[in-house]
Amino acid sequence: MKGFHLGATLVLALVFASLIWYAVCFNSYVERMTAVPLGLSKNYCEVTVFYDGLTPGTNEQKAEFMARLLALIENKEVTIVASMQSLAIGLYDGQGTYSSCLMTSGQPLDPGAFQQNNLLINADSHAYTEIGSDMIYLWGGTEFEVVGIYDSSHPLSAISGAEYICSLFHPRLIRDSTLAGRYRIDTPDKNLRDEIVAFFEESGCHFSYYTSFNKSLWTLFKEYFFGVGNLLGHIRILWLAIVTYFSCFTLLYNIICTQKKFAATSLHFGATRFDLFFTFGKRMLLNLCLGTIAGLGIYLLLTNYRPTVQLVVVAALINLVLTSLTYAIAFSLVKFEIIEGEKA
Repeated sequence: MKGFHLGATLVLALVFASLIWYAVCFNSYVERMTAVPLGLSKNYCEVTVFYDGLTPGTNEQKAEFMARLLALIENKEVTIVASMQSLAIGLYDGQGTYSSCLMTSGQPLDPGAFQQNNLLINADSHAYTEIGSDMIYLWGGTEFEVVGIYDSSHPLSAISGAEYICSLFHPRLIRDSTLAGRYRIDTPDKNLRDEIVAFFEESGCHFSYYTSFNKSLWTLFKEYFFGVGNLLGHIRILWLAIVTYFSCFTLLYNIICTQKKFAATSLHFGATRFDLFFTFGKRMLLNLCLGTIAGLGIYLLLTNYRPTVQLVVVAALINLVLTSLTYAIAFSLVKFEIIEGEKA
């Protein structure tokens, strides 16, 4: 077996080019799933409350529920952004996360003005067209003063379907919503964050708790390929990866089979299978290195996306491990005894 094998190098190049593509797809998913949304910090977590398990039902019950939440967080360094299946975003910005965000006009909400009829309205919304000349917006029969206008440059404009922002604890929002929805909680105080999550749990809510930092890479891997919730997985990519390395296995197996006569002779004169494994492995390593370089070139030639050096290094290490494992399996399945009349 010569050190350089053109067929092996070409196949390994295609294998590595495919692996980089798989890695880029998965890396994009991880970045998307672990990105901190809405201009919040890395202390962010998210609680999704489901309507069917929400204890408050009447306006009085909902008001009591929110009053207890307010008592828990009032005057504390915490920001809560709630989208509760309505046109409004409920905001409590105790740590001033959005106080410095640029506005088209006006000023941010005062986090302490819970009862005041103040709104921020999205300039790209239908509600914006209904603002009177006196900057009054009518919401459910209640007049609200529009104290600020924001546009798509504002972080909270990313919440789909929302047209305006009001205090999380305003009676109008509490009355018109079910309180079910997504609560994004941002605070540097871990104990306070845990207390808020415990509050929802103790209140009898059915909820799911998520933070971009409480999911392992293995969990994200399973979600990407097999799906989660209403999101379909990418099982087709997984099958392509399996087919890719099965092709690599077939190639290595056939190459090793061509060395039966050499291997049998070496074994006859005292060599061990481990010696052969090491000898063939060194020769395959040359082809793997050449294939890795060629595979990177193929990927860069066929795509516009330029992976980071770190991603390429990680992909190369993964490819080294998977190819080595594939080689070990192929080698273990080859019998080096030469049957009489068989061509080596």
